[in-house]
Amino acid sequence: VGTKIQGFPTGCLSKRFVEKPNRKKAVHYLKTKHFLWNGGIFTWRAGVFFDSVKQYAPNLLRGFDVRQIAKSYNALPKVSIDLALLEKAKPIAVVKTRMDWCDMGSWDMFFDKGHHDAGGNLIQGLSQHKDPNGSLLINYANNPLITLGVSGLIIVQTARGTLICRRGYSEEAARLCQHLPNQF
Repeated sequence: VGTKIQGFPTGCLSKRFVEKPNRKKAVHYLKTKHFLWNGGIFTWRAGVFFDSVKQYAPNLLRGFDVRQIAKSYNALPKVSIDLALLEKAKPIAVVKTRMDWCDMGSWDMFFDKGHHDAGGNLIQGLSQHKDPNGSLLINYANNPLITLGVSGLIIVQTARGTLICRRGYSEEAARLCQHLPNQF
């Protein structure tokens, strides 16, 4: 953390941003009490963000066409905004806060943090079901999701495909999907 921002009690400028330091560095950072943990929540004015990308990560803009967002997005380099921009950009302000935060990085986490029905299920979207138990049933597609007697499953249906796995396996499913063609 750097100098405090006047008029913003928990805000300060960042001296540097370090994405995923090795264990030795992370332990050192924590011991000094001069580092904050990045929760991955970012906010910026569009113009400032665009100017920073132009200056520090211009490869992210090559071939980008705002009229073809999906096509442009799929063509972007596979790099986190943390590595591509935040480790290089100046100035960066940070806000120290205490809050309950959970990275919804998997369907299992989504299930764990959701509001369940009497059978311990989290169900959203067009579906017909009989006797589900402890399952996540989500349908983002136009076709109905139909289940009978499922227990401890994650079923997510979209227009692009359907995921079916036991709870506890959704992160592995995400790794498998990395090997699919871009249209998935």
